[in-house]
Amino acid sequence: EMVQHVVSYSDSGISFGVREGSTVATNELSTGEQLLVGLILTVHYVYPSAKLLLMDEPDASLHPGVVPLLLSIIQELNNKGTQVIMTTHRPTTARMVPALEKESEKEESEKGKSEKGKSEKGKSEK
Repeated sequence: EMVQHVVSYSDSGISFGVREGSTVATNELSTGEQLLVGLILTVHYVYPSAKLLLMDEPDASLHPGVVPLLLSIIQELNNKGTQVIMTTHRPTTARMVPALEKESEKEESEKGKSEKGKSEKGKSEK
């Protein structure tokens, strides 16, 4: 679990082990790492029993290699009962999400159902 890496908190910031067991202050982290730490702390300490989490491009500042970690955190939340709605402009991120209902697929499915209903209606009228 990601939270186990948090080792200390003070007025100067949160320090946690990220690089081979060393302690690193959050102000020494990249923007993406800082966002990931913020997400971890928010979901585990600020809103631990949230039923819904809206995320607007949480992968935008992340290195592509860290995206699977982000998605595992989201999956952990989902497994605990939190529904997650997330936007992304990265097709690679979207493909990594297993239970994803893409808007384009939803539209195609609805279109297919509509066309099937029309053809069946036409057959019954003949």
